[in-house]
Amino acid sequence: MNHFRNFSDEELTALMKDGEEAAFDEIYHRYWDKLYYTAHKMVKSAAVAEEITQDTFMLFWIKRETLEIQSLRPYLAAMLRY
Repeated sequence: MNHFRNFSDEELTALMKDGEEAAFDEIYHRYWDKLYYTAHKMVKSAAVAEEITQDTFMLFWIKRETLEIQSLRPYLAAMLRY
């Protein structure tokens, strides 16, 4: 995973779309705390916020091949909200 630490979000997203799990892992570690914090602010429950965040990343991986992402951070935030 350290290999992907210096990659841009765009590079990671392209690799992930091709099925590169380590690129997904880097995105996960890069954005988990931010998404969890946002979810927790919305639902005021640690357990529910964790579940929403996990579900967001699971859906992100499942739909990876069909996603059209312009900017990763806002895209993930929108997935979390909806």
